[in-house]
Amino acid sequence: MPIGEGFWLHRSGQVIPIYEHLGAVISDPKTFGLTRAQVVTEPGESEVEQRTRVLGAVLRKGWIRVRYHAGYTVFEAWQIKRRIADTICEFIADTLGGGVGARYQVNEVATNKGFVVTGNKCFDDMDAHLAGAQLLERAREAGLEG
Repeated sequence: MPIGEGFWLHRSGQVIPIYEHLGAVISDPKTFGLTRAQVVTEPGESEVEQRTRVLGAVLRKGWIRVRYHAGYTVFEAWQIKRRIADTICEFIADTLGGGVGARYQVNEVATNKGFVVTGNKCFDDMDAHLAGAQLLERAREAGLEG
C-alpha cells in the first residue's frame, strides 16, 4: 500500500479507498452513519478537535481506519471485538497479502492501547488479544484491577 493511501473498513465488510479520512467523512457523512450537522466544525472548535470528534464518532459506529505509514500499516478501531478483529484479518489476507514477515499495528482507540499482528498469524494474534481483554474485564468486574 503506497504512502498516502488509506481505507475505511466497516465491520460489515464494506471497503472505501480514501486519500484523507476526515475529508471522506465530510464529503459523504451519510455513508458513515452521520449527518452533515455532526461533521461541520462547531463554534470555537479547532481543526484538531473537529478531527478527533468526527473520527471518534465514525469509529464508534463500527468503522476501522486504515493508513499506510513508511514501512507499516495501522488499523484503528474504537474497540477490538470479534467482528472487528475478523474484518481486519480478512482485509490483511485479501487486500494486503498477509505474508509471513508482514506486521501490522492495531490500535484500540477506546482504551488507547495497541498491539501488533503478524500477517500469516493474524487470527491467532487477534484471538490472543481478545482472550486477554476478556480476562482483564473479568478482573475489573471482580474488583481485582485498580
